[in-house]
Amino acid sequence: MKNSFPEKTEPELRRIKKEFFRNFGDFMVETLKTFTISSEELESLVTYESTEFFEKAFQKRKNVIILTGHTFNWEFTTLVAQKLPQENFYAIYKKLQSAFWDKKIIESRGRFGFQLLEAKNVMKHFIEQKNDGNSVYGFLSDQSPQRGKSQFGVNFLNQRTPVFTGYNRLPEKDNLLFCFAEIIKIKRGKYHIKFIEILPENEKFEEFELVVKFNQLIERTIRKQPENWLWSHKRWKNADEITDEKLYHGKEYPI
Repeated sequence: MKNSFPEKTEPELRRIKKEFFRNFGDFMVETLKTFTISSEELESLVTYESTEFFEKAFQKRKNVIILTGHTFNWEFTTLVAQKLPQENFYAIYKKLQSAFWDKKIIESRGRFGFQLLEAKNVMKHFIEQKNDGNSVYGFLSDQSPQRGKSQFGVNFLNQRTPVFTGYNRLPEKDNLLFCFAEIIKIKRGKYHIKFIEILPENEKFEEFELVVKFNQLIERTIRKQPENWLWSHKRWKNADEITDEKLYHGKEYPI
């Protein structure tokens, strides 16, 4: 946190840390609750904004990729599958080592219409799946690549940060639409999700523009509520792999 917010005082950082641990505790309880919560109860806890983006994609017969980060509570996004015109909803995930918790997560995320798709099978799936506007894919895209696989990095929260880039090839290849899900905690147990279009339709985009814009958007969200991001997921554990050659030195894009 000191590296991310050098402008903040020690008391400010202590407050963020304290509130993070409270939010993390809330997240654990809320995640357990998703195993049994009804759709009516979950709907009372989450509000949505700019869902018309998905209607446009459906009408134009273009599938959608949602990019978001580990801001609390990303597990509450699953109900959106019941509110949009698309028939197929896929959550991209990495299989957990624990067979018990892996099964629980699959069941929890599948209760309201999401299907789980392992990250290793994503490219094969896109080759086989029609781009007909009837599918939505959700990516939690702020993890750190495995050690030895960090090929690209950005300045993120004042630090050299390795980032995933695989999704950067998809819009040109498959003519997909991309949006960012900004998750804001309104108060304890209640959240607001706003969908922000990342690459406007028919606009040309530069190499890595999508990656840079996503990281700018998640950083902006974190700065709004720094206590609401998963600081414990070791975002910079492989930051030493980002050399000057791997670090993005281009422009920032308007968001």
